[in-house]
Amino acid sequence: MTAPRYSLRRLLAAVAASAIGCAFVALAAELQARALSGMTLAILAVATASGIALRGRSRAFALGFASAGWAYYGAWRARPTDLPTTRWLVVAYDRFVGSPPTLAPGEVAGFLDEVVSFFATGHLVLTIAAASAAGLIALAAHALAPRSPRTSPGRPMS
Repeated sequence: MTAPRYSLRRLLAAVAASAIGCAFVALAAELQARALSGMTLAILAVATASGIALRGRSRAFALGFASAGWAYYGAWRARPTDLPTTRWLVVAYDRFVGSPPTLAPGEVAGFLDEVVSFFATGHLVLTIAAASAAGLIALAAHALAPRSPRTSPGRPMS
């Protein structure tokens, strides 16, 4: 059994991905949540197909990524206000955007679109973050799992 090893390159990639995710959340008013939703669905679909097609470490990561990603995405679509991460997004909204200004009656619709877009973008970024964390956990579990001895096809183990 070997412990999983992570290189500096992987750590920097994770930090860069986190920074990009934070930028998406901070700029949610200018992003199209539907486009980000489509990208998230495409990423989860590719991870699912990879989990079926690949073997070994790649399969472990893809299956962990896909299972957690689909679970979070489904929970968000079913009941977004009941997720514990919604509270985090409320705090993030207050810090990034600030308190809502006093609005005229004609400005309320635009403000609500901005808020809905912010929360949708935040949950989609959290979907990918949760999926990535689960993929890394699955990869570590795969590395720590005991291995059975390999045999040649047609030759019984002695």
